[in-house]
Order: sequence, then structure tokens, then C-alpha cells
Amino acid sequence: MRVKIPLEPQGAKRPRVNSKLNSAYYDTAYREWLRDAMQWVEYYLLDTDLAMVKELLGTDKDGNQYKNTHIIKGFKKLKDIEYKTDEETGLKVVKNRNVALDENGDVILDKDGYVLSLSGQKIPILGKIRDDYLGLKARILFILPRRNNRETRIDDRPFPVDANTSDIDNYAKSIIDAFFENPMFKETGLNDRHIQSLLLQKRYAKPDEDIGIIFEIKAI
Repeated sequence: MRVKIPLEPQGAKRPRVNSKLNSAYYDTAYREWLRDAMQWVEYYLLDTDLAMVKELLGTDKDGNQYKNTHIIKGFKKLKDIEYKTDEETGLKVVKNRNVALDENGDVILDKDGYVLSLSGQKIPILGKIRDDYLGLKARILFILPRRNNRETRIDDRPFPVDANTSDIDNYAKSIIDAFFENPMFKETGLNDRHIQSLLLQKRYAKPDEDIGIIFEIKAI
């Protein structure tokens, strides 16, 4: 499946370490970009009825849609949900960010008492990876703005070799994280370590072309 993401490519930043607090944190601009990108991905998945996820998971020999990369052994009930303690409030909060919560912060259950995910699905209890699941392959094109967003001239280089762009692997990590760190991907078992082949390219935007990211991913 191929999708155009209308966001300016952003290279992933390494987390910075605060030695006094013994904690790590990301650059503010990158953290905000990743938040916006994950929000875009979430809207895209919902607007398309999770079409990308369904295509990547595939169907069995009888045409039935797989729900996960793993064998589903059952579904979680309230007793299966893990909690952690919020350091600021001292309150127990749900550890898995994929669990759907109501306005009071309580776990949402279906009529049979099964825990629902953010996309309204029962959260599975997983076994081993399916025998017929081999992984994913992807191609990503990063369409970049020129310095100060100026227009492209006829004698300009098509590819960035100056110092105002990120390394291509950092661009790749940022958009891969935007998809694979999204709870709607995580609940299906899809993981970026499943990518077995990855083709990358970055270039400047052509005249009258919008900047953005073209992300194509398929099951092997």
C-alpha cells in the first residue's frame, strides 16, 4: 500500500540524557513532529478503515482476514490488564497505551467483559507468530524543501548534499516510528523489526511539487 504523508520530513533525534535526573528526553521539535505524525497516521488508519493494517496482515486460504501477526489464543479481560503508578499523581494508570479508556480513566469493556483497544477491537492474548507470516518490505521517498523554502531553479542539484538535511537513516526512523509506534499497529503485532527490505531515497521538491513523504509498504 502506498500513501503520501503531507508532513515535512524530520530526521529522528537521539535522546538527550539529563544526568541529574537520570532520565532521557527527546529534542522538543522532534517530539512535537512525532506527535503530529502519529496523530496523522491514526486519522489515516481510521479514515481508511485500517486498510493498510488489513493488507499487511493478509488473509488465510479461505479468505478470512487475519487480525494479528501472531496466533490469537484468546482475548483480555479486566484481570489481564497491567497497571503502573503515575509518579506525579501517585495513581494507578493503565500500562498499555493501546487500552481504550473512558472520560474517568476507566478501562472500556464490551458486553462480554473483554477489554477494548483504541480502535474498538478486543485486545488479543497472543501465542507464537503465524507460520505463514514472513515480514514486510518498504520503500520510502522523502521530498524535502530547499533551504529557506525557496523555489527550485533549473541549475539546482536535485539531491541534498549540503548540511541543512538529516541523514537518510534518521528520516527513515522517524516515519517508521510514526507508524509502528502507533497503538493501532501495535495491537496487531506489526513491528518495525519485521521489515526485511527497505529502499530509501531523499530529494528536493520539484517545481510546484509539495514536500512530504511517500511511504509504500507490503507484506512479503
